[in-house]
Amino acid sequence: GFGVWIMTAFPPSLYQDLMDPPLGYPRQGGGRREGGAHFERSTAYIWVIHTVLCCVQVCAITFCGWLGDYVGNSRMMVIGCCLIVFGAVPCMGAMGEGSIAAAVLGQGSLMCIISVLAGNVPTWMVRAFPVHIRFTTIAVGYNAGQAAFGGTASILATLIYSQTGSTMLIGLYHACLAGVAMCCVVWSERRRRSEDDPLKWMVDKVRDVSSNGGGDRSEA
Repeated sequence: GFGVWIMTAFPPSLYQDLMDPPLGYPRQGGGRREGGAHFERSTAYIWVIHTVLCCVQVCAITFCGWLGDYVGNSRMMVIGCCLIVFGAVPCMGAMGEGSIAAAVLGQGSLMCIISVLAGNVPTWMVRAFPVHIRFTTIAVGYNAGQAAFGGTASILATLIYSQTGSTMLIGLYHACLAGVAMCCVVWSERRRRSEDDPLKWMVDKVRDVSSNGGGDRSEA
């Protein structure tokens, strides 16, 4: 939740409002108030870049979801979390460099990485939870996570940048969340596999039959 929302809502605010001078604005220009026409062009560039990258992310999400059908959704989730753990800090750092090329590279790379998770999390959630609690778990757990982490993403990112002037710390926070998510995915997958183990199922069936047979003999 944090990754999707931070890449959807935060970059335009970072480039246009928090960075001084704004992205694409000449550093020797003396501030955003001087050269109003150049500032307006810079703002237009920011929104065009962000819109194009969002469209690229839509395509990347679709591709990663298709790839997950062949590779496995759990594997794709783990791969996505690992990529965020190692890639969030440098990508966010590039976004705060003040260069348009670095910002496009950093934001685009992180959006593609997040697409690995976004394209596979719906199918993974369906497979991760038993049928009798699936709707409740997804409805409550997923939405609570979206509200707690996605809903506060831009606020926390703005606060971190305002206090420190660094986008790398935002990436570090993102990487920590991805590390926790990866542990949860691995634990959930191990639990599901243990429940689906055919040997365990056979042992349980034998125990049930034995217990029922013993009850019949005792009554006889």
